[in-house]
Amino acid sequence: MSELPKGWTKASFDLAGDYTDYVSNGSFASLKENVTQTDVEDFAILLRLKDFNNSFSGDFKYITESSYNYLSKSKLEPGDLFLSNVGAPGKTFIIPDLKMPMSLAPNGIRVRASSITSNKYLHYFISSPVGGELIDSITGGNAQQKFNKTALKKSELPLAPLNEQIRIANKLDSILAKVDKAQARLDKIPAILKRFRQSVLAAATSGELTKEWREELGNEWSNNVFTVEQIAKKEKYSLGIGPFGSNLKVADYRSEGHPLVFVREIRARQFGGADTKFVEHDKFTELAAHRVKPGNILITKMGDPPGDVAIYPDDCAEAVITSDCIKLDVNEELINKQFVFHYMQSEHFQSQMRAITAGVAQQKVNLKNFKALTLLAPTMDEQIEINRIISGLMDRADKVEKQYLDAKARLDRLTQSILAKAFRGELVPQDPNDEPAEKLLERILAEKEQSEPKKTTRKRTTNAKTAEKE
Repeated sequence: MSELPKGWTKASFDLAGDYTDYVSNGSFASLKENVTQTDVEDFAILLRLKDFNNSFSGDFKYITESSYNYLSKSKLEPGDLFLSNVGAPGKTFIIPDLKMPMSLAPNGIRVRASSITSNKYLHYFISSPVGGELIDSITGGNAQQKFNKTALKKSELPLAPLNEQIRIANKLDSILAKVDKAQARLDKIPAILKRFRQSVLAAATSGELTKEWREELGNEWSNNVFTVEQIAKKEKYSLGIGPFGSNLKVADYRSEGHPLVFVREIRARQFGGADTKFVEHDKFTELAAHRVKPGNILITKMGDPPGDVAIYPDDCAEAVITSDCIKLDVNEELINKQFVFHYMQSEHFQSQMRAITAGVAQQKVNLKNFKALTLLAPTMDEQIEINRIISGLMDRADKVEKQYLDAKARLDRLTQSILAKAFRGELVPQDPNDEPAEKLLERILAEKEQSEPKKTTRKRTTNAKTAEKE
């Protein structure tokens, strides 16, 4: 922490508030025995970070009245501070009034500020760049990032004079409310772009997109119905899925060789990145049935939902698809490959994918059902015209998306810049009449010392024999 502004001091989180969590109520065994959770509305809400991310719009977890009473150490009140300490360490929010009892779920810490600060000041500090660095410094774990409340309590924060804290929090409320409004407007753009792209694909598959083109040529709209199996080349391995279980194990992965293609790469349509996994040539030869060549169409057969589509790029080396991927080598004498790529993203095709999707924990499609899905294709010339129009419209959408992402990044940087300024003491004017934070700290330390029970020493008594002698 750099040099503090005049009147500020450093204070431990321990002095700045009271901290509790779900496991403060008892052992894991006793919690399991005494706490009943349900998806159906009951006595109290078990509040999670997920609820904040969903704007408290419902889909809550509930607990019974007896469970709520058992979790007495982690009851919540409106205005308390929720601090995530597992999964998304440092994510924080002020708890709203949900008009019913609330209790803290696992993976969070309830913070109640002491008299030297406020929940809002703590919230803004933890959300700031320097607060983020502090959380990072106490966070650990491989499978799941987390920190504990003991490590937090030992950490320090910059403490402004109490009146200045109020001015900082009020100013941040005002400025960040405007930023949030701008963010809310920006957040509508992805949904608008998604609807636009789907409307383009719907127009393409219905014939509306090329209606004027047909009229100029005097052509009629015609559809040929193909199954996925029919549009694959007749050569062996033109349509297939990734290898099963033991045929390709993590132990087979190498840092160089022939690349592997995973679901995440199809979903992102980005291949050959720094985290690419490889297999040796012998394994590559063994997995010939699962090879993908540049120009092949790739589809995810697992996901929420499955059905992401990509064309394997021309500048990538031959690869091997992994277990939850489908590859298709299109017979371009029958149907245009680019048209197939667009068509498989349309609602007509995606609705068929949803219909054959099965599974609870993991949604998947099997190859047999996928082969039977249908595509409606006009003449080859019209397919090419459809591709041309779609490409132009999608390029425009991509440009808008890039502008959106750039604007969102600028807005995120602006928020962090404002918060950094606040905790450098530069956001609001200082008042020389404010009581220095050090005095505030001295007072709470004195109060804490007085509230702690004094140690008493037992007076030594002489034993009976000594008394008798006297």
